[in-house]
Amino acid sequence: MELLEGVNDGWGSGGVKGFLLAKRLRDTELADWLRRFGERLLAIGGETTQEGGHGNTAPRDSAASLQELARRLELLS
Repeated sequence: MELLEGVNDGWGSGGVKGFLLAKRLRDTELADWLRRFGERLLAIGGETTQEGGHGNTAPRDSAASLQELARRLELLS
């Protein structure tokens, strides 16, 4: 999440590379983590779209949070 916060704050490729070096992460480790993270997000997203209820803002809030997270992941790409 720290990495996603960094790209949201304007880190370019140099900032991302510096972060990975400082954390001693290899590209393959980041790719593996992103894959697992994406799978969890897809599972959460499916649960959110299946939830209903009148007057319940939790699904809407969850969807907004996932959209923000997706935006940050897109910045990372």
